[in-house]
Parts: sequence; C-alpha cells; structure tokens
Amino acid sequence: MEKKQIEKNIFFFRTLSEEMKNRILLTCVRNDARYYCSSYKGNDVESVIGRIWEEMENLRKVNIQIHSDSFIESYINIRDYVEKQYHDIDSFFRAEFVNCILRIQNICPMLNYAFDSWYYSSENVSSQLIIKLAELSITYLYRIVPLENISNDISCGIGAYGVIKRTSDRTVTKIPMNYAAFLFANEEEWKNFQILKNSELSKNIPTPIAFDIKTKELVREYIFGMTGHELLVVRQLDDIKINSLREMFLLIQCAQVTNGVRLDIHPANFVWNQEKSKWFLFDLGSVPYIGFDYYPKSFDAYYEKVWKERLKRMVKYPIRSVEL
Repeated sequence: MEKKQIEKNIFFFRTLSEEMKNRILLTCVRNDARYYCSSYKGNDVESVIGRIWEEMENLRKVNIQIHSDSFIESYINIRDYVEKQYHDIDSFFRAEFVNCILRIQNICPMLNYAFDSWYYSSENVSSQLIIKLAELSITYLYRIVPLENISNDISCGIGAYGVIKRTSDRTVTKIPMNYAAFLFANEEEWKNFQILKNSELSKNIPTPIAFDIKTKELVREYIFGMTGHELLVVRQLDDIKINSLREMFLLIQCAQVTNGVRLDIHPANFVWNQEKSKWFLFDLGSVPYIGFDYYPKSFDAYYEKVWKERLKRMVKYPIRSVEL
C-alpha cells in the first residue's frame, strides 16, 4: 500500500460513527495493554484501561495543531506533546494517551503491540515507522468495521476480510464483509493475482477470474483440499507435504523479491490438493510491512516458527498476535 493511500485511509476514520470510533480506540488500548500487563505483573487489563479513561477528560482539553491532510505531521505533534507532558510515566501510557488524542481529533489510533513486539519508542519517531504502524493499524482495525447487507449464505467459510462463497463447481467468490476488505484489501489481492499469474508461482495459485471494482468482490478458481492449519490439527503433515512446502516457499520468496509483493504465508492460507499432490497459496492478500517482517527468510526457521509452533502459539497469543 502506498504512503498516500495509507494516509487517505487513516482519515477515513472521520466517516465512522462515534460508537465505532470508540470501539476502535478501545481495541487499540486493550491490544496494547496485553504487552504492559505481561511485562508488569500485578496489573490487569481492565484496571489499566480505567486509568487511561480517567485521563481522557484532561486530554480533551489539549490544544494541538492538527494537519487536516497529513497524518504524519499530526501524529508527530501529538506525540511530542505527550512525550513532554508525561515524560515521567511508562511508555505504554504515553502511547495510549497519544491514541486518545488521535481519537479526540478524529484520526485513527495506532496499534503499538503486534507480532510479539512493542513499537512505540521515545527515540524512534521516523516517518517510515509511523507509516508502517499506520498501515498495520488500518489493516487490522478496519476489519472490525462491518459492511451492511452481508449475505448469510456461506458455502465455503469466512476469513479475516470476507465471506468465501462457493459460486460454482470450479469457482469461489470472496465477498467483503468489512471496510478493510472494501477499501483496499480485496483490490490489493486482485492486483497480486494479476502479477503472480505470470510468475513461476502461477502453478501454485488459483486462477483469477473476475473482480468487480464497485462491490470489490473477487472471483477465483476453487481449490479442493485441506488447509495447512487443518492438516496440523489432525497431524497429517508427512515428508511429501513438507518437501513440497519447502519447494513452494523458495518460489514464494523469489516471487516476492522479483515482483515487490508481500504475501501472508501462514498455514491457513495454504491448501493441499491431494489429486495434484501439491500446495496452493489460495489467499494472495498483502500483509503489512510489520507483519511481513515476522516471517523468517529461511525455510527451516519459517517452518519451525510458523508451522511447527503454530498450535501452541495460538494458545499463548491471539492469531497473528493482534488482539481484535
């Protein structure tokens, strides 16, 4: 996602209802509080949230210069104020006070804790990091903003962005169910399909069929089989599947470097087709930079961290380590 598009989507927050804005702020604070409460034992999430809410009234009185079309400048001004006024308290609370002021100013708050890492820093306030956090935040937070009139007729399943509906024996349609999908995610995925259908990875992805620019519905080939996650659960990953995954991983790495795409390669996005005896990456949605950095670059490290440890990590952390 380009910088201009990220900033534009950040300000989409202004169009949401007051209830949804408050829900997004609470999601940010609650997500980040997991970091604080795990680091400082004796604090529970609800009491920490209560302390932040108590400060909200004081933060409403703050007069800070906001740039109507520049999120970066607005964020820096808000952050500098908080760093000066609250320099003697923990960085977690400073980060959440920044989020409170962002919400008051009708700007989307930022997720500061994701993929087991804390990103708010007193020293590092580069434009590059701010944009990365903004991309991460809208990718995840706009998922909780629902679209109206979503069909309940689900014949395949439901994902992070939309309803997956079987539309024929050979096709499925990905129907957006939230604003993340409608604003950018489905269209980015369609663009990735168009790029990768001409790459060496083409034999391991479904055939793209159609994309409706108005409804943002994406139609692709249906791939029959069990997902990598399902195979992990039933313990059916054998040497053939692992070796095939290794070969595909190398193709994915090459395709990402060559074509400038960032793919979300967790096990639930792979399906094993028994008839063809190979893996397909059926979800080509883009992953934000911060999420992309989570994946190791060598297969052995990737398989150990993302596949072998997946089930026990899902018990310890919410999937993708972002709590929505």
